[in-house]
Amino acid sequence: MTSLIRRAVPTTTKHFVILLLIVALYAPIKDAFRLLVTTFSQHSIELTNISFGGQLPWQEKTSTGVFQKVSNNTLSSPQLIYTKLNFSNPTNKTVVYRDIWLNFEHENGNLEYTTDYHLYDVSTRSRLVSRSIELGPNSSTSVLASYRFIPSYPYSTPKSVTVSWEADNLLRYSACDYSVSNTSLNSFSKTCL
Repeated sequence: MTSLIRRAVPTTTKHFVILLLIVALYAPIKDAFRLLVTTFSQHSIELTNISFGGQLPWQEKTSTGVFQKVSNNTLSSPQLIYTKLNFSNPTNKTVVYRDIWLNFEHENGNLEYTTDYHLYDVSTRSRLVSRSIELGPNSSTSVLASYRFIPSYPYSTPKSVTVSWEADNLLRYSACDYSVSNTSLNSFSKTCL
């Protein structure tokens, strides 16, 4: 039977049919793959860097006030913490990030977080009016944020920091944990614990 098919259909016709089949299946397979990727992709916040102390990273002179500039990461005195946050939304829906907090974890398991913050535009360094970020589908942006940190555990230094936010369903989501080193500026570049 197979020999009859081989004789009845020339080799070039077989190759042509196979080529037509591949071309016909290319678009549905590509669409199914895109749907699968967008179904499992999630929006996130990446903590690019963090600096400790009472001076804005883009200012030259030290500000005077209640908060003090610290030379190392003691996190045992009230201070301002500055971060650069990258927001990404690979989904096909608009996403709103509300209540963007820094969460600090200590070695003994204690948690503390900062809720008092301001957002700044990266290019102009001007303060943004809102305390939330709204991203359209398949987009990303970066902002600077200043957090007022008042330690709850003055005799313990946090070992890691993470960013958390409130989603539309009022649940809190968080990014990965970042190790906090003993320097005044930490650059993470996507290194999670």
